[in-house]
Amino acid sequence: METAFLIPSTGGVYILYERGKIYIGFSLDLKRRVLESIQERRFESTVKIFCWTLPYDCNLEKKDDLEIFLRVLEHETITAMHTIIYGNALERQFGLHIINDVYANDSAQLLPASACDEGNHYFDLPIEIVQTFLKDIGVPEPLTGLPYYPLLLHPDFPKMSKLFGHPDR
Repeated sequence: METAFLIPSTGGVYILYERGKIYIGFSLDLKRRVLESIQERRFESTVKIFCWTLPYDCNLEKKDDLEIFLRVLEHETITAMHTIIYGNALERQFGLHIINDVYANDSAQLLPASACDEGNHYFDLPIEIVQTFLKDIGVPEPLTGLPYYPLLLHPDFPKMSKLFGHPDR
């Protein structure tokens, strides 16, 4: 890959994107893992790579602490991506679909409704990662916000299984 030298060798969360396919991962060595994921997930040369690294002043000096933090951040980023794509019907409007294994066994979850609370900052980083990514690929800003939860949780709202089919199945 021609731009591999631009990928940092530090820890972080990454998103791979190509023709609607979205894959989210984490690694303690982004350069190594991103290149592996591109091959494993059969992305082609047109893949776009988005990486978020940790600031140098974070207090995660131990490798185990950093790995746990990144694993949780990856999970919450997948959950935020799922919530925003599902809740704003971006799968139908823009052909976006997440190809992480969590969808293979239908265990994808929505962010809790408390993620919308002003005082709850736990989900701020994963939501910001997802919103930045979606804006970068051309999704209009109003469609990158969290969905209206009372509507999303209403029993007449289309079920996730109808919206999130796997194109590879």
